[in-house]
Amino acid sequence: MSFAGSPAIVVIVVNWNNEPDTRACLESVLSDPEPERTVVLVDNGSSDGSGTRIAQEFGDRIVFIQSPKNLGYAGANNLGIRWGMENGYRYFFLLNNDAECQPGVLRRLLRVAEASPRAGVVGPKILYHGTEQVWFAGGRVDEETGKTWHYTSDKALQLPVDVDYVSGCALLVSREVVDAVGLMPEDYFLYYEETEWCTRALRAGFKVLYVPDAVVVHKISRTVGSRSEKFYYYFYRNRVLFVRRMTQKLTARFYLRLTVDLLRESIKALLARDYRPLAAALDGVRAGLQGEVGEHP
Repeated sequence: MSFAGSPAIVVIVVNWNNEPDTRACLESVLSDPEPERTVVLVDNGSSDGSGTRIAQEFGDRIVFIQSPKNLGYAGANNLGIRWGMENGYRYFFLLNNDAECQPGVLRRLLRVAEASPRAGVVGPKILYHGTEQVWFAGGRVDEETGKTWHYTSDKALQLPVDVDYVSGCALLVSREVVDAVGLMPEDYFLYYEETEWCTRALRAGFKVLYVPDAVVVHKISRTVGSRSEKFYYYFYRNRVLFVRRMTQKLTARFYLRLTVDLLRESIKALLARDYRPLAAALDGVRAGLQGEVGEHP
């Protein structure tokens, strides 16, 4: 399918009760003069009125979509993607509201997406905010165990490289991918959505590429909280769900890898004398094995 002549990029930013970071994120996108883009702000059922205030402040510089409730990461982004598809856009750039773009990010990502045959998903280098330390330089996933890794060094890289997935913190996906594999899966609610999406794109014959000269900075886990109980629950539950959805079976190797990781969590809990993260992780495993999806009740 050709989309020649249709508008290029819609940038989708999701807000949930985080006005300062969302405002800074939007300014970073809007301050870069090229390429031409439309910015969509999706308020994900905020309870503090922040979405409405931001929409009033930015006015016609953005498109505002209000969700009546928290749809999770994928559900909120899918609202923006649907809007972009209805209006003929070719690319969708998903950007966390606690991230900020350095100049030229969209131009560099778009250049790679347009130049690379079968490029379906491309992502930038992501730095810890306020530092030059790399948080994400492409990702690898073991589909049998659900184990994922962030590369945190790309000193030898100058050109885009193939990876298993790019972080949903900042991700450019083509309309062709969405047409082929569907919208981002919403069952996870939080974490692993982009991992499955990229895996499905690869299986459909697309490339997933990391672009080292495009840079985003990330304030890391402002919404959920770094290594909170919520993080442990969703991370472990969704790891189990990912493996079940991608492989249709849980192997002995899966259980061995999971047991090793839970033993590590147990040691950390003993040392910290805080068992809440471990309890949340175990509850997540239980929920994943029982096939529970969506928001944690």
